[in-house]
Amino acid sequence: MPDLKNLNQYSPMETARYLMEHPEANQDWRNQVEKLVEFVERTFGVDYPQGGSNNQGKQWSANVISEQLHYMPKMGSHTSRYASVLARWAELTGDTAARDKAFRSFNWATYMCRDNGVVNDQPSLAHAGIWFSDGYGDYIRHFMSGIGAIPEWAPTGENHILRSSSIVCHVAYRLDRIDYRTFDLEATEVLRLGFEPGRVTASQETLERQTDPNAPGWIYNSKTGVLRLRHTRSNSIEVAAR
Repeated sequence: MPDLKNLNQYSPMETARYLMEHPEANQDWRNQVEKLVEFVERTFGVDYPQGGSNNQGKQWSANVISEQLHYMPKMGSHTSRYASVLARWAELTGDTAARDKAFRSFNWATYMCRDNGVVNDQPSLAHAGIWFSDGYGDYIRHFMSGIGAIPEWAPTGENHILRSSSIVCHVAYRLDRIDYRTFDLEATEVLRLGFEPGRVTASQETLERQTDPNAPGWIYNSKTGVLRLRHTRSNSIEVAAR
């Protein structure tokens, strides 16, 4: 028999993430991801009575996630991991219920961050501490993943690169222009803009506005300010207003 006391939520959540990023690995990925999320919710999103009110499985309508069966206090990094997986699922499937759950769980997790930037690993005043990887590795990375999946959550009226399939090596933000460089010539990016783009170039070669997200070029949603861009022959990109 396996030692279930050490069962944790890392593996099912990161397996779900992998399946969403690599659907070719399993034709049944949608069903598998749903089952993995449901497993985490019913196993690690439950009340932990010994921990008092800070360790209820649902707090202020947010699902709150424990680390492992051996250690069940609710923690910010694990809740944000769960939320980031749900955000990506919502992006791929249009599941509005998953999007709402992700938003609520992310909001709960923000309360682990103090005003001075220090991140507690859990809310309990009796046990809260600073666990470096949970506060400054997993925690922040999962928020960035979630905003990349749901770019409308990024600040309105500001310019931000939210996601790239490559490494962004350099970026310069201006009020009406963004210049950036990626490591790879071929990559896709998601940005939220504070201006309406009129010119998008890759090494000064004009990229065309598209309707097909798989075609080289760009798609802009004026209602959300979200720009989705694909370049295939250059890593030096400029997005500018009209």
